[in-house]
Amino acid sequence: MGKSAPRENGAEQAAFTPRMMREYSAGLAESARLQAQGEADAMAIRAEGEARARRTRADADADATRAMQGVHRAAAPTSSLSVRSGPLAVLFKGPTVALVAAAVLGVTGLVAYEALGSGAGTRDTGGGNPSSGRAGSAASADVSTGSSGASSPSVAAVPPDQGATTPAAAQVREQRKVVMSIGSNTDLDFRDSLPDISLNAPDSGDKFALRGYSGSEIADVTGEATAASCAAATDYGFVITDRNIRRGLTACVLTNENRVAAIRVLGWQKNTSGLSSVTLSVTTWEKTEDTA
Repeated sequence: MGKSAPRENGAEQAAFTPRMMREYSAGLAESARLQAQGEADAMAIRAEGEARARRTRADADADATRAMQGVHRAAAPTSSLSVRSGPLAVLFKGPTVALVAAAVLGVTGLVAYEALGSGAGTRDTGGGNPSSGRAGSAASADVSTGSSGASSPSVAAVPPDQGATTPAAAQVREQRKVVMSIGSNTDLDFRDSLPDISLNAPDSGDKFALRGYSGSEIADVTGEATAASCAAATDYGFVITDRNIRRGLTACVLTNENRVAAIRVLGWQKNTSGLSSVTLSVTTWEKTEDTA
């Protein structure tokens, strides 16, 4: 009896060791599977969060753009009409009022002209050449009436505000060097207000490029970008990309506060996603009313 017990214990131990190894290996495999599953779940959650953040940022940019467009439309100037008759000057504002005023003054001027024509024959009794009415330009007319010395009303259309204007000697508001990186934007009015340019990619398939932002636009100009050339620029919607960028490239910006600015490329870096950074020299000029 005493000798058989060790043999039984040895047999049980020999059977236990392979089972223990199998259970240990199964535990390692299950642990590896759970770890891989956890990493995959974490990556899926992170990807979903990034996609949601991009959609939220794009919606915010679109809302800001629509808001700025609404502000510009609300601030659009109305037509006006300036009427001068002798020492009296009247300014009509609004397109409807201006058209009504022009129609009334046109009828009045026609009646006065016909009356003047019928009176000119009675004055021409001495054989001379009396002073007759002389039509001026379409914008204004001065009619001489002889002895009375009265003149017909002079009507001149006042052009609406043409947007950004600059005086003969524009005053520089700010001049500095600006470094743009991916996702950054800059207020060229330098008032810590809405940004005017941004280095971004609006859609997922777009490359990063320098664009106008929050209602501001970049315009391509030929030659040097000055206050006068930027105020007269019309080719807006220009985008500086990794394909057209070059050292010394100049462009104009109409800011969301209606100032003009010139940007000049000093340097840049790019990768497969487009521009990664752009260094600019920026000059912003004051508006006319700011220097008055």
